[in-house]
Amino acid sequence: RLKAPSKNLRPALISLNLCQTSLGAEAGRHLAAFLARDRTLLNLDVSCNPLSSQGVCALLPQCARLRLLDIGDTGCKGEFIHSQLAAMMQQTTSLVRLSLARNQFDPKPLRRIARAVAGCQSLTSLSLEGTEMSTEGATMLVEALLASQVQSLTELDLSCNQLAQVEAATALAHMLVRYSTLHTLRLSQNALGDAGVFELAEAFDPTIAPGCELHTLELSRCRVGTAGAGHLMAKLANNERLRVLRLGDNFLDDSLDLELIDHLTHIHELQLTGNRLSYASLQRASQAVARNRQTIRDKEPCALRSEMHRMLFQETKLSAAKEQVHIDLAEVEERQTATNNAIRDLEHLRTTEAEARQQVQKKIQVEDMELGDMRQRREELAAKLAQTTKEYAQRQHDLRETLRQREQELTDLQVKSDDIERRLEARRREHPQELLNLKDRAKAAFEEAAQFQEHAKAMRQQLKALQEKGLIDFKP
Repeated sequence: RLKAPSKNLRPALISLNLCQTSLGAEAGRHLAAFLARDRTLLNLDVSCNPLSSQGVCALLPQCARLRLLDIGDTGCKGEFIHSQLAAMMQQTTSLVRLSLARNQFDPKPLRRIARAVAGCQSLTSLSLEGTEMSTEGATMLVEALLASQVQSLTELDLSCNQLAQVEAATALAHMLVRYSTLHTLRLSQNALGDAGVFELAEAFDPTIAPGCELHTLELSRCRVGTAGAGHLMAKLANNERLRVLRLGDNFLDDSLDLELIDHLTHIHELQLTGNRLSYASLQRASQAVARNRQTIRDKEPCALRSEMHRMLFQETKLSAAKEQVHIDLAEVEERQTATNNAIRDLEHLRTTEAEARQQVQKKIQVEDMELGDMRQRREELAAKLAQTTKEYAQRQHDLRETLRQREQELTDLQVKSDDIERRLEARRREHPQELLNLKDRAKAAFEEAAQFQEHAKAMRQQLKALQEKGLIDFKP
């Protein structure tokens, strides 16, 4: 029968329920072979079958693709399957619900399984019902869950175990305070008693533990007395998270203060059957819970109206936002157009500037050439000027030398004239006739000297004219 699904030409199995079909260890291997070939199966339930640890170990390596796996009450033991189970949970990214109920798990393999559960980020529901878990096992599970980097578990079933010590309730209360994703906790058939419920109740006090998000709490058959239940209800009076509380088959009697039930305004389901409460007490509790449900139903239309008004207001804001978006888009388009125009103008300006730069460079080149020619002409003029200056200096030197010679000659003539005058005076006294002759000669000499002076004066004027014409001062 297990080979029939593999022979189907168009397999479309999503869920396979084989609960209570007397499958043995050999069936586990056949199921593993089927899962190795199949790519559509998501949910598998093989609970209540004598698969044993051998069959479960053969099955687990092929279960990494499943979303739901139930191997409860299959006769497997934690010491034999914990390695395969931990390896599968490390590989899976799709497993959402896992049931290990009614199988035996000792503390040592449970520690590794707890670490694997804490590391499986996709797992949201875990059932460890009836696994003979002790206080040590519960403590290890809580420590592993609180140490996990990602909190994903929303449902945890620890019913029908051996959680009878206060330490187990303390560890669970600590988990409720810090593990904020847990919504459902089932602790039925654990002998917690009033002491354990007192520890759990502290986790529901919003002033002490505001992070508790639990919605459903099951404490049926937990040997809870009136004192423990009353303390729990007192702590739940201000808790707005818990909706379902099951306290059936405990030791509650009519000494329970029913005012505490009236204060549980957020509880939608309260199970108190199987206790020592009178019919009147049960009716009052039922009426209080029904009143809570009616209050919630009455609040829903008001909430809907409020939500409608809020949505209308949000729609108005959305319309205004859309209008503003259109305005902003128009402004953005306008600015984009202006930006494009500016870019075009900038390109035109750059082109014009490049052309002007080229023209300026050409003009600079022409002016550099003209400047080079002017520098060359200036150098030629400077050379000519130096040559002319040298020639003027030489002519000035020559003229000055000629002037000195003429002046020397004039001085010599004056000396001679003085000497002649003295001699003439002497001769005048001696020879008047000779004096007359000498006078005539002196007169001629004076006339010649006057001519020399006029000639020297003319040469000075000519030199001065040459100096003014050359714009250079040739004075030593």
